[in-house]
Amino acid sequence: MNTWIQKSDYSSTELETNNVNEIIEIFKNYNWLNELNKRDDSDNDCDPGLGITQSDDSVLHICPIDDKHYYVTYLYSKTKKIFGLFSMNSNEEHYLEKVDSNQAIELIKLHYNNNRNEILKH
Repeated sequence: MNTWIQKSDYSSTELETNNVNEIIEIFKNYNWLNELNKRDDSDNDCDPGLGITQSDDSVLHICPIDDKHYYVTYLYSKTKKIFGLFSMNSNEEHYLEKVDSNQAIELIKLHYNNNRNEILKH
């Protein structure tokens, strides 16, 4: 598992985490509002956020909208059948427009436990 903080200047900081509780504490304690305020809406900045890559290469990316809400992008690979005969991997994206901190924490836990089906129910 790989966890990082994406900053508004496109830089990122890799995080050493041993369990889901450490990831949640980092998420809760990071000053997201400060990072949002660094943006100047130019091409030189991006949305800050917390990213988590799971062992199957699925990615959960949680980005602040304001001090209480986040948008979430979940990227994953899905096997699809073509004509019922051939299997093909397809990259999929699940987007959540506005979640609160509690919902974001729940998604972190689900992703940490590799529970794709529950994430996709949100």
